[in-house]
Amino acid sequence: MNSRIYFGQSNNIKCCLHSLCLLFTSIIAVTHARGCRSNIDAFGWSGVKIEPVAGSLFEIDFKNEFYEQGTIEFEFRTSSKDALLLYMNRRNDKSEIMAIQILRGYLVYTIRCSQSHATLTIPKIHVNDEKWHKIRYSRQNVEAKFELDGKEYHSEYQLSCGGFTSMVFGSVGKADWGRKVITSLEVVYRTMQQFNGCIRNLKVSTENEISPYYVKVTSCV
Repeated sequence: MNSRIYFGQSNNIKCCLHSLCLLFTSIIAVTHARGCRSNIDAFGWSGVKIEPVAGSLFEIDFKNEFYEQGTIEFEFRTSSKDALLLYMNRRNDKSEIMAIQILRGYLVYTIRCSQSHATLTIPKIHVNDEKWHKIRYSRQNVEAKFELDGKEYHSEYQLSCGGFTSMVFGSVGKADWGRKVITSLEVVYRTMQQFNGCIRNLKVSTENEISPYYVKVTSCV
């Protein structure tokens, strides 16, 4: 009698395990299918939603340096009053950086090169209004140009930095070689604010850019 009960229980357990296995397989299939349909794309309209969680960011490493006749263009939308929007630095020089911060709702453009420093605040325009704004940043050797929503802003300083090799949006990368100089930026040093918002329609003129490395982000749509 006990033997029959044992085998009956064994069959029931096998049936349950089989059903659970099928259910688990179905869940994996659905999850995988959703992952395949992911529309996170910094270069398109779906964009990248950088979340208000530590370490949410995306990074692009360049094969060719961003130097002669380099141009970056993108749209962003945020409610962040203080945040690090993006920075660019050099793989072989930890002291040189270009950064765009948001301080008290205003854009602040910062350049730190080995021979010169410059900071430019864009006045009268609060960019944390949850509306789309467009930034265009161009460089031709030692001359740099910054545009916001089609209006051009010039720095009085020449850009003596070497060619930049990487670009990070939203936060500071944990393994970044220039972490010390990046964390000395005003918004990072004072507030450590994580950017919360969307980036879309990114265009980079530097040839052979590597696909973005996304961390803890979602799509804007």
